[in-house]
Amino acid sequence: MIAQPNRHGVYVDHDDLRLMEGKTRIALAEIRVAETPGGWRAATSFMFTTGNWWGSSSLIMDRGPAFDSRDSAISHAAAELSRRLIEAPRHAVEATMEGQRKKIITWLASFMTPEPQQLEMFA
Repeated sequence: MIAQPNRHGVYVDHDDLRLMEGKTRIALAEIRVAETPGGWRAATSFMFTTGNWWGSSSLIMDRGPAFDSRDSAISHAAAELSRRLIEAPRHAVEATMEGQRKKIITWLASFMTPEPQQLEMFA
């Protein structure tokens, strides 16, 4: 089903992929994905349940990139969030948060598809 934006331009009908934190049952990370009139779009969120409880969330809107397939949208969202967590300033990720950061990055890697190799360019 193709989702339609609400009056604010946000797609609220979407599927959720979540990495749950066992003790608190809070989602450590989430990828939301929806098929929109312009293609498949995804948004991400994360929250640490230790340290300073740093987190971030985004909405699915038309301003984000659109993809031809659900898997491509999920892969792109996973790669972007992974990059943000890997490049996070050391002061933002306290030592107590490092285990959860690694757990989220590992989970995100399971959704990333490698870029196709264009070996014919070198033939």
